[in-house]
Amino acid sequence: MSKKILPVITVTLIATFALSCCAAFNAPKKTVKAHLEAWSNDEVEEAYSYFADELKESIPMDEFAAQMDRVPVKSYKISSVSISGTKGTAVVEGTVTLEGGDRMGLRYELIQKGDEWEIWGYKIHPDLLFE
Repeated sequence: MSKKILPVITVTLIATFALSCCAAFNAPKKTVKAHLEAWSNDEVEEAYSYFADELKESIPMDEFAAQMDRVPVKSYKISSVSISGTKGTAVVEGTVTLEGGDRMGLRYELIQKGDEWEIWGYKIHPDLLFE
């Protein structure tokens, strides 16, 4: 009987580990996606709410709103997420398409605070396209 239970326990543990890794991997991505959704919908306060306090200190909301006007995001695609678990930091990269059709690369740096991921820094620029 114990020989039958051991494989079940092993599979359960592996599945639990895999799901928790996927959830951890997707958490920073979800923050960036929510931020870009708000940006593309011209929701300044919502987009700004994903910034870490340290970033808010260096970029006032009115300055960020002006940037949203200069870089009108229509759509986006996340291509990579890397997490440094020991430091609680992550980098999310991808591309955005602007309302006029131009494409730019994006790179977000995030920091984990408790269970949440906050945007520590970001860059949206044509120089970041790596195709």
